[in-house]
Amino acid sequence: MRVPSDPDPDSEVLELPIVGFEVIDIWFSGQMYVVAYGAMGFGEPGGRTQIALAGPFRLRSSDGTEHRLDAAEAWSTLVPVLAFRHACIVAATADRSGVLDIAFDDGSVLTAGPAPMYENWQVAGPTTLNLLALPSGGLCVISR
Repeated sequence: MRVPSDPDPDSEVLELPIVGFEVIDIWFSGQMYVVAYGAMGFGEPGGRTQIALAGPFRLRSSDGTEHRLDAAEAWSTLVPVLAFRHACIVAATADRSGVLDIAFDDGSVLTAGPAPMYENWQVAGPTTLNLLALPSGGLCVISR
């Protein structure tokens, strides 16, 4: 079942309903997870999104520096991502080719595309939103 905040599954570019969410947690555990909460708060249903990254992605820092990172590499190489803590999401899109773009209030942008052999990224939440990049391109929109 879709709820009004879910993106239109037939659009070429999906606007993700996570604008204004604040990054609170960043986890490293096999994959890298960026967890953000919306205005509803920590314990409220629908107030949370989790962005999982499994492989390569790009981070353009607020100073314009471009980092080519890989969530599967040593955690020490992912230090630039820690700057996201307490950053707010100002724009978030996913397109049908499997490219995810998330812009933050400090001017930094995270971009992840598909990977040849596995699902390189996934966005779960808020509410029923569940997207993932298909291997070698494409986007899967799952309703929970």
